[in-house]
Amino acid sequence: MSLTVNGSAAKAGIFCIVLALICIVSQADATTDIGIYVDEGHSECSSYPALYQVVNFWVWVLPGNDGMICVEYEITTPANVIEAATTVNPEAGYSIGDAIVPPGATVCFPTCRTDWIWIHQLTCLVTDSVPSIITLDPHGDYGIMRALNCIEPGEHYETMTKVNDVYLFQECVLANQESSWGAIKSLLK
Repeated sequence: MSLTVNGSAAKAGIFCIVLALICIVSQADATTDIGIYVDEGHSECSSYPALYQVVNFWVWVLPGNDGMICVEYEITTPANVIEAATTVNPEAGYSIGDAIVPPGATVCFPTCRTDWIWIHQLTCLVTDSVPSIITLDPHGDYGIMRALNCIEPGEHYETMTKVNDVYLFQECVLANQESSWGAIKSLLK
């Protein structure tokens, strides 16, 4: 038994599949991403620091298609990490709360951001080499990590997508577009 499909029906089916993939990819790009990184280049999420030496971590945000003005989240540190300081990006126009103290922090910028921007620099001392994780968590007042986008500020919050946490004395897998949405996008070009 053989199945034949006329050319128009096959083209229509392929068109529908491509259209569905475009919709999925467009939705993925609309999301604001957040992650904690070991480096200022926002590419490393594993750290093997010397004990009792100062080590820095950065919270970076990549705004979605609608940009970003404010973010709200909390950072949780494990028992083997002593927080020495939390520095807010000096470009921020408004900051309330402390990212490492519940319920978390709200940080706003005077203008819409559309590219990678660091929000907090966390300066710490690590007391032992037990594998542990510094995590990004939902803001305690809202139950989510959220960003205020640039469409009618004050009204359009979106849930941020956590890309990664920082893994101490263990490897982590950094989510990136080359291995996820970027691969799908390349099929559509």
